[in-house]
Amino acid sequence: GRPGKARCLALAVGEGGAQARSAASRGCGIGGYLLDPPRGPEKSGGGAARGAEFVFFGAEREDFGGEAAEGRIMASAVGRMLKTSGGDIPTDGPVAAQRSRIDQCLVSALSAHSDPLTYLVETYARAQREGGEYGEYVQKVSAAFSALVLLQPAQFYVAPPKHGEAAKRMVDMLRDDGSHPVSLPRGYLAAVLDKMQSLKLPGYEQWGPVDTFFLSPNGSVVAALIGELQKMSLADMYQPLLQAFVSLVQHKPFTAAAARSPLLAITNKTHNARSVELASLLGPVFRLSCLPEVSVNMVTGEVTHVRGAVAEAYFADGLRRRGEIMHTVDNVRVNLRGMQTTLVQAVKAMLKDKEAQEQVFNWFAVVLTSNVIRTQEVYQYHEHLAARSSSNGFLINVLSVLISLCAPFIDPDDPKKLHMKIDFTYLLSKHRFDLSKETRVVASDDEVASWIDPRNQARIQQYRQANAAAEAARSSGSAPAAAPAPAASAVTEDEIEISESFGTISEFFFLTLYAIHVVGPCRMLKDYHKCSNELYRMQQQMQAATDSIMEAMKIEGDMNQLFEKRLCYEVVFQDLTLLDDLLKMARLASRWLLRLANAPANIVPLPTPATKMFCMVPEFCFQVILDTIKLVAQTMPPVLELLPLPILHDFCNFLMAFASSHEHIKSPHLRGKILEVMSYLIPKGRNHGFEHEGGNLCTLFQEHTVSVNSLIPTLTQFYIDIEVTGSHNQFYEKHQYRAYMGDLLLYVAQFPNYLASIQKESANMDKFIRLVSMMLNDITLHLDEALDRIPKIRKLEMDKLNAAEWEAKTDEEKEEADKELSRLENDVNHYLRVSTQSLKVMRLLTEKTLAPFLSDDLIYRMGVFINSVIGKIAGKKTMELKVSNPEKIGFKPKDLLTILSEVTMNLAVSEKQFAMAVVKDAGFYDHKTLVKVSNLLSTHALKDVDFIRRFVKFTATCKECETEAMELDDALGEVPEEFEDTLTNELMKDPVLLPTSGNILDRTTVVRHLLSDETDPFNRQRLTIDMLEPQVELKQRIQEFIAKRKLDASTGSALSES
Repeated sequence: GRPGKARCLALAVGEGGAQARSAASRGCGIGGYLLDPPRGPEKSGGGAARGAEFVFFGAEREDFGGEAAEGRIMASAVGRMLKTSGGDIPTDGPVAAQRSRIDQCLVSALSAHSDPLTYLVETYARAQREGGEYGEYVQKVSAAFSALVLLQPAQFYVAPPKHGEAAKRMVDMLRDDGSHPVSLPRGYLAAVLDKMQSLKLPGYEQWGPVDTFFLSPNGSVVAALIGELQKMSLADMYQPLLQAFVSLVQHKPFTAAAARSPLLAITNKTHNARSVELASLLGPVFRLSCLPEVSVNMVTGEVTHVRGAVAEAYFADGLRRRGEIMHTVDNVRVNLRGMQTTLVQAVKAMLKDKEAQEQVFNWFAVVLTSNVIRTQEVYQYHEHLAARSSSNGFLINVLSVLISLCAPFIDPDDPKKLHMKIDFTYLLSKHRFDLSKETRVVASDDEVASWIDPRNQARIQQYRQANAAAEAARSSGSAPAAAPAPAASAVTEDEIEISESFGTISEFFFLTLYAIHVVGPCRMLKDYHKCSNELYRMQQQMQAATDSIMEAMKIEGDMNQLFEKRLCYEVVFQDLTLLDDLLKMARLASRWLLRLANAPANIVPLPTPATKMFCMVPEFCFQVILDTIKLVAQTMPPVLELLPLPILHDFCNFLMAFASSHEHIKSPHLRGKILEVMSYLIPKGRNHGFEHEGGNLCTLFQEHTVSVNSLIPTLTQFYIDIEVTGSHNQFYEKHQYRAYMGDLLLYVAQFPNYLASIQKESANMDKFIRLVSMMLNDITLHLDEALDRIPKIRKLEMDKLNAAEWEAKTDEEKEEADKELSRLENDVNHYLRVSTQSLKVMRLLTEKTLAPFLSDDLIYRMGVFINSVIGKIAGKKTMELKVSNPEKIGFKPKDLLTILSEVTMNLAVSEKQFAMAVVKDAGFYDHKTLVKVSNLLSTHALKDVDFIRRFVKFTATCKECETEAMELDDALGEVPEEFEDTLTNELMKDPVLLPTSGNILDRTTVVRHLLSDETDPFNRQRLTIDMLEPQVELKQRIQEFIAKRKLDASTGSALSES
């Protein structure tokens, strides 16, 4: 305005409103906007309705007061608060009498001030310090005018600010980090929000003032806040902005508006995995992290690994001293945990509002469902799919916050028993996400449909239609089912009625359970291992690149970035708080599942048939428990060592209960995972990351009664069950899980209770023989795979030693040869490791359970096995197995021969019987090889003198048996065809009929096949050992034939001698 003039603004509040309006009318002669509706007629000095507030804008007027009065005003309390002239306002009476004069003074000062918002904030702060009823009134008036300045800045500024400038200024004040000269005083934001919520202004009919100014997608406070946070990482000064967000959500008007905002009220149709992270109310707040990210070119699909700001800021090149590294990692972790704690505060504040609570739960559900691609196996092998997923750091923060929200009920031993309020039917509803396509532990999808409340026919039909193809495949008979589902009619519970609403405990529990499944921290860990393996490979390259400085420098630069990336992963995955929270959640889930299965006090066996509710549990509920234990075991084993025994016992109860019940776990893969995880509870040394000599794990298996009674039968049964799973990769799966079972068996066999259980299990002869037969198949396969590759390694090494030929190769050929050598070395190492483990198990079993090995069904198989393996390691082709560094590939022939000799001598208790089995197959038996082994045992002192003496004696017995066998073959001469085994062409001893094909084979031949595959070898029809039909008459004729030929041979020999 002109000098000495200003815009006229007057606020009438409560008592004295008439005088204020009268003065304003005289000054500007224009009407005003109703700020608060009249709250009922009350008598006042001016006859106006008390509480009616008006603001007047427009014409110019003379300033109130003048310089002469300034000294008096500033000396009064009101003057100190308003810092304005306009006459002395006494404060010794009630404030109601002076309201109009205070209003006039504030209007005067505000009109003359170049920055009205700053002035009002400062006035509010001065009034707050002054206190009293006059101070409270000035605070109220300042907040009311602040709301108007923020909503209609053009009415208060000579040069109207640009759209969104007021919101940015508010964000700067909220930050309270010095970026703005004025920070918001306590209570100011709440007062402004309350005033905005009550305003009725033109242009705000559809969306209220709070919705528009604070939460509109463009130009609002939240938009400015999100814009700033999107540019930040954990290495930046994000704390002021995050605290600003927390300040906002702690006020009900804001959270109520947030519940209506499209920034929070999102759906899977409006937001995908990326946009929910970048463009929702909570997304940018949750994405602050230290984990590395990838950038995907949406056109070419090219994946670029981005060097994160945290890695560059904290783990820069040259940071190599261990103490310094660990200190920095701890600092970043404290920073991350502090940020996550702040997020929990923000979410808890929003959950206090009922409408906002619903939208917050919905937001978490949209985050998880939009990232469901992460649960698919293909996601692990195609990095470009990261473009369809939120970032790892964002999802880890989501998971961390959800687990923190479960704190009030996460302890299942808490006396309040809040976890009992978990409503299972949440999983069957579509309350937050549709799990109808998830694999169930037992029930077929049609059974799930039939058990749900029959009044909901639409849901039943959906279950049936969605999984018709999968059900048809399961019932086609292409592969035997691992665990048949109990028939619906066998379960007596009433139809399950899905709840119409769910409490916060069910919301928190199932959202968190599903979050662990979707986020997949254990799957993320594969990136960490990949990074570590790549670092190891580069170290090897670095050592080889001694001739090229430039190449060495490039490799070192790449290694530095990989090292930074690995440290960023360690910040998260070695966070004791996160791991502890995950274990607590896993324990709660395990107890919940046992309760659903109606587990008895002694846990095993679980009652059958399984309850309807349990049958409908998705497999991922089990998977998250298993993955959690695996994650902790692979990242921080000391955490497991120090877990209290009651918690360890809870985990063992869960593992043993479901590993031992094929009626409750349909998937062989899932049962295998359970036993794999149980093997992680075996205490190991420091080279495996253990720091407390096993801690409570050392006594776990000895003290856990359920394991003592059930582990060995479970291991032996599952070793057999896993032979055929119907899976497309069952060949690899079965060997993988059997390796974990071998670890368990070798560990627990040192304890007397488990050893007694092994011996008891061997009494079931048919089952035990089948187990040993499958074990022999595995050892033979793995040793063959390893020993077939070692000569190839030898050849590649010889090629590299030939300098002339090697240098003649192109760089591509050299690189290809190096890759092939590395692949072969890794393969051999793997096959030798698992075969050595299986040999150790075989040594244990032959030592402690001899009877099954000496049965007719197994003894000849053991003889062929011993001959075959010893012949490959110590036979005529030994030179082909010599490589430059046998330790690198795990090839220890002396150790292998020692174990094999021990197995041999365990079986040689019945010396003549086993010796005959060893020499039976002339194609494998070589006496010279056995003599060579005895010499090696002696030369290298691999065994004591007494053992070697017994081994030498056994080789002599084998020689005698070989001579007898040759004499018998000569005596028998040509064998009638009807006496020969159809497959081996050998003389049968115990002929049996295969009823499925009508063929006759020697029992030893067909049993060897059926122990691995219960089908007729001629037509693949189902055939079991007990279905074989002994051919008594044929057997008698064969025995008579042998006796006659022996007699003829002895008679002929006697005549020739005479």
